Amino acid sequence: MLVLSADSIKQRVLPFLLERNFSEKAANIIADAFVENNLEGVDSHGLARFPNFIKATDAGHVLPTEGPKRVASFGAWEQWDGLCGAGPLNARAAMDRAIDLAKEFGIGCVALRRTNHWMRGGAYGKQAADAGYASIC
Repeated sequence: MLVLSADSIKQRVLPFLLERNFSEKAANIIADAFVENNLEGVDSHGLARFPNFIKATDAGHVLPTEGPKRVASFGAWEQWDGLCGAGPLNARAAMDRAIDLAKEFGIGCVALRRTNHWMRGGAYGKQAADAGYASIC
């Protein structure tokens, strides 16, 4: 059985993302999402999905240079358009914003449309928990 470190796998994944015009920062976040899902034991949402992610990017279903934009807001509630950017990037940005809204209003809700598969929902629950908040993804 071949055993590789998480960092070694990430270093093998990164070139595929960079070759498709993801920024270095975006490529690192996406690579971390795939690797971390395997490390968390959720193989179905980890590296097994990476070939399909690359195919979707090559087919134009995932747009490497796009990111989410707020399209509507009402206090603690916002709607965002993912602009077909990478799901893990869009979901992470949406949770960052929901956390900011919760800091301001006591609750934060961000609805995200036109995004791609954002992988394991638990990753974003952990993101909220790490910031001291509870979430529903």
